[in-house]
Amino acid sequence: MPTETRSEFEANFIARVKRARKATGWNQREMAEALHVPLDNYETYERRSPLPHYLIAQFARVARVPIEYLFTGRMPRKAVPGSDRPSDGLVELAGPSTRRRKRARAVSDKMSETLL
Repeated sequence: MPTETRSEFEANFIARVKRARKATGWNQREMAEALHVPLDNYETYERRSPLPHYLIAQFARVARVPIEYLFTGRMPRKAVPGSDRPSDGLVELAGPSTRRRKRARAVSDKMSETLL
């Protein structure tokens, strides 16, 4: 799998922050207040500069998204009841096999419905 450049990572991270905030139904002012940061700072976090490290966990709690999603775009896998196999923790939103791509598409579609 190709790795992202720093600028691609930052752009993707910023986009996921914005989607997560919108999924809460909150506007930027409300999120800025919840994070105890000035509105102009928060607006920057959704335009061109990623959230500072000290706000990431707080943002994830407030927006009710896993930190993994903000960094990777992947959602944690739910534990399968009755399974003796531990979850690897994450579901890829893309994969090499057709089966994985179909499953990833289903997860991605569900995620889009939730975050849009």
